[in-house]
Amino acid sequence: MYDEVESVCLFMGYTRSGHSLVGTILDAHPQAVIAHERAVFKVDRGDTIDGHPLFEDRDEMFRAFVATSERSSVYGKRGYRRSEPNKLIEGASNGTYTTLRVVGTKRGQETPIAWNANPRVFDDLAEMTGARVKLLHVYRNPWDNISSMSRGIAPGRAIRKYFKRAGIIKRFKEEGTTAMHDLALEDLTADPREEIRRLAAFYDLEAADEWVEACAAVVDPEAQASRREREWTEQEIERVVTAKREIPWLARFPDSPAE
Repeated sequence: MYDEVESVCLFMGYTRSGHSLVGTILDAHPQAVIAHERAVFKVDRGDTIDGHPLFEDRDEMFRAFVATSERSSVYGKRGYRRSEPNKLIEGASNGTYTTLRVVGTKRGQETPIAWNANPRVFDDLAEMTGARVKLLHVYRNPWDNISSMSRGIAPGRAIRKYFKRAGIIKRFKEEGTTAMHDLALEDLTADPREEIRRLAAFYDLEAADEWVEACAAVVDPEAQASRREREWTEQEIERVVTAKREIPWLARFPDSPAE
């Protein structure tokens, strides 16, 4: 049933980083299905990701992803952003497909932890599915990302969680062998058409003009400056500045939330 699937798309990153938007864009492609929220990895009794696939076989995994995407299409939204529904892309293949070549889930905060627990986890998934695992690393200004995360958890915990994942991803870039595409949310907002085409090329998908234009239309012209919504303590600023200096892809961002 899923013999034409070529790639499994897994996001590898952080909560509140733009996964929902990018997942919606890919899910709108007629040859891709990206579930909005669907776990991939087993969790033990201590809520710890143990680094092994949650599913018994390929068909069970792919059916779960497709069913989740179909439900989003029926509901007409893919989760919420600031209490407002994340709408589907008008006129696109949301929750449907012609030939299914790329399938996956936008749930990415657990993926680095799974690899850290079991460096063979992506090889295990590739063997189980008979498809290439291709990772998608979506990131944004760390001040904005951490500020958004801290709406639901304490700021200190948000900083710890964010840089724990960033540190693992840095090590993955040094040691891992699975293909991964980096996409900065700021680049997507600045030039959505170019970044959408680059994203499609990574997954070997055709970037038809009508699809690119429909997706570009839902991208805000500027990334949300969440960093300005809260007061940062000197201790928090120092922790972020010190930690971000160890993460190469964060060098482009300022050493202050005020900038």
